[in-house]
Formats: sequence, structure tokens, C-alpha cells
Amino acid sequence: MSDAFLIGLDLGTTNCKALACDAAGLIVHVASRPMPLRESEDGWAAYDPPAVWETAASVLREAIGALPRGDALRALAVTSIGESGVPCGERGEVLYPAIAWFDTRSAPQAAALEARVGSRTLYAITGLPAQPIHTVHKLAWLRENEPEVFARMRRWYFMADYAAWRLCGAWATDPSLACRSRMYDFRRGRWAPEIVEAAQLPASILPPVAPSGSPAGRLRPEVARELGVREDVLVGVGGHDHICAALASGVTEPGDILDSIGTAEALMAATGTAPGPEATFDSGFAVGTHVVPGRFYVLGGIVMSGGSVEWVSRLVGVSRDELMAQAARVPPGAEGLCFLPHLRGSFSPAVDAFSMGAFVGLRDVHGPAHLARAVLEGLAFEAEANVAALERITGRPGVMRLTGGGVRLPLWLDIKAAAYGRPLEVLATAECAALGAALLAGVAAGVYRDHAEAMRAGLRIGQRVEPDPAVVGAMAARGPIYRDLYPSLAPLHHRLRAQLWNQERVEREET
Repeated sequence: MSDAFLIGLDLGTTNCKALACDAAGLIVHVASRPMPLRESEDGWAAYDPPAVWETAASVLREAIGALPRGDALRALAVTSIGESGVPCGERGEVLYPAIAWFDTRSAPQAAALEARVGSRTLYAITGLPAQPIHTVHKLAWLRENEPEVFARMRRWYFMADYAAWRLCGAWATDPSLACRSRMYDFRRGRWAPEIVEAAQLPASILPPVAPSGSPAGRLRPEVARELGVREDVLVGVGGHDHICAALASGVTEPGDILDSIGTAEALMAATGTAPGPEATFDSGFAVGTHVVPGRFYVLGGIVMSGGSVEWVSRLVGVSRDELMAQAARVPPGAEGLCFLPHLRGSFSPAVDAFSMGAFVGLRDVHGPAHLARAVLEGLAFEAEANVAALERITGRPGVMRLTGGGVRLPLWLDIKAAAYGRPLEVLATAECAALGAALLAGVAAGVYRDHAEAMRAGLRIGQRVEPDPAVVGAMAARGPIYRDLYPSLAPLHHRLRAQLWNQERVEREET
């Protein structure tokens, strides 16, 4: 199978990417385009599904065009963000935009389900903490706010599943994406009828669940012609982006940790068995099914990580790379400036969707470079809090591997290594989610005997970052202050959030 080529299609928060690789895991080409995300001033955000498909088809054509031969593609699979999805009618017609995963408009529906079922019961079944972003709440929001759309809906597609359906006509999801719905009983490996019923949703709209890396179907003839490939190209079942990244990163053994730095940042530990809810309930971590058979994961993270870096760059009107160069000249500790990186709330280890970001300690000696350094340090402290909590849960520290666009910023890596106080292994590619999907395609097509062989083919360490003792000391001294930021500011942030909601409600009623 040495001449077999594979493609992983990654529908991310910000970008859509197609990665082509050979059977040895060597990357041939990565094509990337911005995702068609629409954001409004009131905090709502959504994707236009037909535009998503056109974007996906564009990057696929580019990746296929980079292959040595037009008939070289053997299989492809799709990975995507979780929670978000596409409501469709009987014939697959799109009925409504795909509400973005981080959109919190469904907070009232989340509160209602919590009241009916109970937080601990929901967590024990689904492994998901109380957050308004999960699929079950988005569907309930549609039922209450778009009743005509809800009445016509016959199928729900997670974003990866929608692309796979457009590719091959199969309607299916995998356990790692199903786990992001808050309707999936991951311990039993099935949809949870008691939750679906409590949410007043028809079970018939939920897709069948198939193993990650199993065959989904062959390309539709018209799609094969559009992409310029054979019709017998196989589409494999993919998975959630962060969990696919864990496969390509070799984070499959108990205690191993993946730090995946994109617009959002995922911090995930692999486990051999699913920890009980008593060990993870209060931490804000999600527990779910890995794309590797017989493995589970514990997942937390930062809602807006790389997004915070881009935000501060826009805020001060300096390009990201130039701003990072300026920040490197600021001493550790940013001369007393701290940043709480909760621009879109907090997932873990504090569970608070309504927390907000904050600069604390701002003085007239601070400039744009100080703001940038404080953002990087705040993000590193937030990530370190997640890592410490993960290691308490798993009980065994393993390797620490990093991937994602954030690894392209050397200053951030140095700050992270100092915050963690340990060496970091940086993956050779930042596109591990797409690579993981390509490896799953190879498993589905029989290019690899199993997931373990696929992982070995894809795993490559690019560099090792050692912590600088001087920076370690400065970060350690600042740590206690950082840990007090969230609990000190949370009451004020909740009051501000309530005030904003009242203003938005009045404005909507007036219009």
C-alpha cells in the first residue's frame, strides 16, 4: 500500500483544511481556507452549511491536485468541531444555519434540562459538564425559537457528518462526536433515551453511531467528477477534531497529555478506563470515547486561546508576528500586568460560561507589548491549571505533546514550558487533527492493520522545548496571584453578564 494516498478534511472553528499524506504518514500538501463563520454583535455565531461545503470542496480539490497522480487517492475522512451541527429535512435540505459550537444562546434551554434531569445525572451518563453549548441545548433552542424549522427537521448532522454525507451519502457519526452532544451514554455506547426524552426531542433525528475508522461509503459519482478522482475512493468515519489530533500525536496511553492550541485550546489526557463522575464532576472536564478502541479521554481547555492572541493583535493594531517580537522584549511577569483569558467564558478547571476576560494591574507604564505578554502568560497559567487537574485525575503523568497553530510562536512555547515546569514535545506538524482524520481513513480502507499502526505511521516529533529556569521562577512567583483572579472577579462578571442580557432582551423586543 506504499503508493496509497490519504486525505483528512478538517472543519475547524476558523479554518477548513485538507491534508494529503502517503501511507508512511508523510504530508504531501495542506490546503486551507477560512470557514464561513458569521458573528453578530449580540454574541451569536453560525456557519452557512452550503458555504462550508463549497469551502471543503475547494480545499479538497487543491489537496488532490497536489498528489502525484489523479488516481492515487485511496480514502479520506472528515474531522470537525463538536457540538455544532446542521438541521436537515427529508431530502437533506439545509433548514437553518449551523449554530457555532461556542454560541451560548441556548443557556435557558441548558438550565431547563438541568432542572429536569439534574447536573450530576447528566454528567454520569454523558461525561459532559453543565455548558449551554452542547448539541442537546442547541436543538432545544431550535424547538422553542424556530418551531417551523424544528417541525421539518428529519436529520441532524454534526459538521463532519454533514461533509461526509455530501461526499458519499452516508448518514452516520462516531462516538467521539456523539460524546459532544450531551445525549450520548458513552459508557454503554448508545444514545441516551432518557435524556432525549427529557429534552423533548425526537430520537429519529439522531444519526447511527459507527466506530471511528470504519468505512462510511464510496464517493458519490458527481462528487468524484467534481473532485477529479475515481468513484471508488472510500470515505471513512472520522471524529472530533481534538480526539483525531490525539491519534496523530500518539496520545493514546494512560496519562499522556495533548495540548492542542488553535483558536480554542484543548488539553486532553488519555485513559485506559473511564474515570467515575466523582473524580471529574467538579473539575469541568469532559470524559468520553477516544477514536482508538478501548481508550477514553478526559478533556478540558480554553475556549479562546489562539483567538485571544489574534484579538490582542487586532486590539492594538499590530501584526501578530511583530507584536510577539515586541512581547519577547518584555520581562517575565509583564511588569505586574495579568490577564484572565475568559473572553468566551471558562470550561475547566472552573466551569463558568459567563466569566469574562480581564486585564488586572494595568498602569501607564504598560504598552501593547505588555498586553501581549500578559495574554500569553495568562493563557499559559490557565493551561497549567488544566494540566495539574488532569494529572490528579489520571494519577500518572505521561508525555506532554503540543500541536496546533500556536506552536508556531516560540515565545508562547517558552512561556508554556516555564508554566508547566517540564519539557514539551512539539509535533512535527501543527495539523494533527487533519492528519488524524487521514489516518482514520487509512484504517477504514485497510491501508493500516489497526489504529496502532496508523498512529505509528503519523507520529513525528519536531522539537523539544526545555523550560528556562529564570522564567520558571518568575512564573512560579506570579502563579498564586493568577489563581486568585477568577474567584475574585467572578461575582462582578456575573452581574455584568446579567445586565447585558437585560439590555439585549429589551433591544430584541423593540425590534
